[in-house]
Amino acid sequence: MLSQTPTGATMVKLTKRVVDTLKATDKEQVMWDDELRGFGIRIKPTGVKSYIVQYRNAGGRSKRKTLGRHGEITPDQARKLAADVRHEVSKGGDPVAARAAWKAAPTVDDLMTEYVTSHVEIHNKPTTQAEVKRLVDRRIRPALGKLKVKEVTRQDIAKLHRNMRETPRQANFVLSVISKAFNLAEVWGYRNDGTNPVNKLQRYKENIRNRPITDADLEKIGVAFRAAELDGSVSTGLINFFRLLALTGCRLSELLSLTWAEIDFERGVLNLKDAKAGARSHVISTIALDLFASMERVPGSEFVFTSGSGTAPFDKSNAERAWRKLRKRAGLEDLRIHDLRHMVGTMAGSSGANAFQIRDLLGHKTLAVTGRYVARDDNPIRQIHDQISAHVEQGLSGKIQ
Repeated sequence: MLSQTPTGATMVKLTKRVVDTLKATDKEQVMWDDELRGFGIRIKPTGVKSYIVQYRNAGGRSKRKTLGRHGEITPDQARKLAADVRHEVSKGGDPVAARAAWKAAPTVDDLMTEYVTSHVEIHNKPTTQAEVKRLVDRRIRPALGKLKVKEVTRQDIAKLHRNMRETPRQANFVLSVISKAFNLAEVWGYRNDGTNPVNKLQRYKENIRNRPITDADLEKIGVAFRAAELDGSVSTGLINFFRLLALTGCRLSELLSLTWAEIDFERGVLNLKDAKAGARSHVISTIALDLFASMERVPGSEFVFTSGSGTAPFDKSNAERAWRKLRKRAGLEDLRIHDLRHMVGTMAGSSGANAFQIRDLLGHKTLAVTGRYVARDDNPIRQIHDQISAHVEQGLSGKIQ
């Protein structure tokens, strides 16, 4: 039986038979149910029929929520959904506003973008930035990106971590990145305090790789250096770069970004402005100093090791590619660039250097507190470097007795 609201709107008990008979016109129509207040069906000119519920929130604003299309849900199902909405409203809720807020809530994709731009690019060094961005794009976004920040669970993170178990170090680093991002999510109000989903997840045990470089290895590397330089397969600049990594014990990133202004030829030190452990003076051997002095400078470039254009430093990927060529030529394909730095530390220990001297030699943060009580003297460090450099140079030249 048809009835009307005070405003003239048509009302009828909405049943399947009634809804099936409703016809579309050139204007949108709404037919209201005469039993459940605010429950109705909307008929669009296209013929699409959708169940709706209308209510006023606590602030007196009229809101309308779509419940579902006719045919996908029945009138009875729609009536039940409408009743649930009315009950929620009676308790002070606002389902339409809640849904809008949920749609607007940040996803993990959004969080990672903000984390990178507001934290990583401001507080992390370039090499760390590059690695974080790589893992965010290759690992975190594909696995978690579409999830809302608020709905991410510990199980979601554990699954990602478990899927990376074949690369434990990388898996643990991803966990650290996610943990920091979700700590910031709490600061930024995207999650409640104390709900970081990384909490209580156990890191994998990382296998510490120890690949010592023997005197025989040094000779093979030296032969590869000379052969590659002779046939032009690796540039002299790159050969000098790797030679100086072995002579100084510097990190790859420290030499890649080294400028001529950072080399103090008078004192025999590298004044590294952007080292991993912070700005520091790195004592080098006289052999390393002589090699630096023998190198040609690229006009107009501040960098010691430059790219083809001369305006930018060596690209890390190009250096790594050259190293793969050299180690293959030397028959040492398991040798990493970083092993050259380990070699310097190992040789220092073998020469009798104490822990404090090795710390200063390599620029480590370790023993920082204890080191405050030890007088620092560059002379013994240089003596150690001179001994190591002499041994390395003899090895590379094939002159070890």
